[in-house]
Amino acid sequence: PVRLQEADLMVESVSTAASALQGQAIDVTWVVKNIGDAAASTRWSDRVHFAASPDLSGATVLTNRPVGEASPLAPGASYNGSARVALPLNPNLAAGNYVVVVVADGANQQPESDENNNKASSGIAVTPPPFPDLVVSNILGPEVGVAGQVVDLVWTVANQGTAAATGPWSETISLSGDE
Repeated sequence: PVRLQEADLMVESVSTAASALQGQAIDVTWVVKNIGDAAASTRWSDRVHFAASPDLSGATVLTNRPVGEASPLAPGASYNGSARVALPLNPNLAAGNYVVVVVADGANQQPESDENNNKASSGIAVTPPPFPDLVVSNILGPEVGVAGQVVDLVWTVANQGTAAATGPWSETISLSGDE
């Protein structure tokens, strides 16, 4: 019988910070080894994800990293990958435990004998950074207005959050018959 020799890329390890703030840049390092019996000779990229679990459901791709000089990768050989990535910044992302997942050959460019061992992960505790919280109060205006007439409105905006409100924002006025 004829036995095909094939490459098999396996992520041996992933390491990153144990904890970080949302939006913070972190360093991710990983090791990929060709455990197959043939060289991995196609150019490929490793993909770094941020996710709630290692199965990558709902994952955010943080970067794609071409392997460059690591290809071709001989049987039994390995290479070290690294990237500095920014974690997502989302006020709706709850504080908690997440994973940074590295997928070798993330786009399946390199034919392999086993595509199921191409990823590994490292846990990371993520907390939200301080956010501003703009609140409108003390709205003053006339009791009655006439269509087409200019009216003066005055209001106060206060930041009740734990961070400074930097950058521009807009304020919108809506008229309603409800109180």
